[in-house]
Amino acid sequence: MRSFRDNWLKKQPFGESEIQKYYATAPKIVAAINARMDSQKIYKEIYDNYLYFCISCAEKGDNETAYCQYKYMVTTLAERYLKETE
Repeated sequence: MRSFRDNWLKKQPFGESEIQKYYATAPKIVAAINARMDSQKIYKEIYDNYLYFCISCAEKGDNETAYCQYKYMVTTLAERYLKETE
């Protein structure tokens, strides 16, 4: 995913702002998940339900689909885990 970010996303007109949003949100999501007893189960579900597909798309060069799925994942996780901590 780093290669996807550095070699495709950064070069998009919206890339830098999306990357900044991610770095503002992702650490909070990770902290919220890490505070849970079932964090390992959650991380496996994230991989199985989102990341595997993102990685597969990026590896095939389907960057638009990888981006849409990754953005959906981050938005969904933020809605789920950040609202729990409010």
